[in-house]
Amino acid sequence: MNQRVEPGGMPEDDDLSIELEEVPPRDARRRPRPNRFTQAVGEPNDAPGPAIFLDIRAIESMFVDAANYPRLETGGLLAGDLCVDALGEYLQVVAAIPAGQARRSRTSLTFTQSSWGEMLAEREQLYPDYGVAGWYHTHPGLRVYLSVPDQFIQRTFFSQPHHIAIVIDMPTREWQVFRWHEDCLIPAQGFTIYAQNPDDGLHLAEVLDQFTPHTE
Repeated sequence: MNQRVEPGGMPEDDDLSIELEEVPPRDARRRPRPNRFTQAVGEPNDAPGPAIFLDIRAIESMFVDAANYPRLETGGLLAGDLCVDALGEYLQVVAAIPAGQARRSRTSLTFTQSSWGEMLAEREQLYPDYGVAGWYHTHPGLRVYLSVPDQFIQRTFFSQPHHIAIVIDMPTREWQVFRWHEDCLIPAQGFTIYAQNPDDGLHLAEVLDQFTPHTE
């Protein structure tokens, strides 16, 4: 869903003519936040909005998807929820669901109605207690940023205050989380990676060694 766009306009092709339904709003779920096998990245407590918790398995799924299409853009949905506990609201991302039937090219990614339906069905089947927390996509060799079309997608389909976007550039091994701050999309100043069990917890340091998360 990324294309290089000259200032002053949207792309003239139909890559953004996607027939998707906006993600319906959900109330914050009362859940205790992950507090074992965690690794803070950046300054998660100083970021505006709810704290962000990313399951290590979700991160690994995104990287595997990116590695499967090293020269093409790819992406998918993030399963998760806005949650609340005694410390306040936080966003928990439990899984990344690749768009299997998406149309991919060097500089664009199109979620078709079919691919959108398949991702939502997989979320409902595998993660029925969670909703949609945002989306991810790759920029092969183009660095990590949100282009004009990317921002259009975010504003149109992932407009709830807790929705995030993750951008990955496999050639440079960089990735970044973007979040809403009022009406602007900004890089997250920090977030927390967590694992559900000790075995997954061992992957935390390895993932952070292989990829560079940005919190600028």
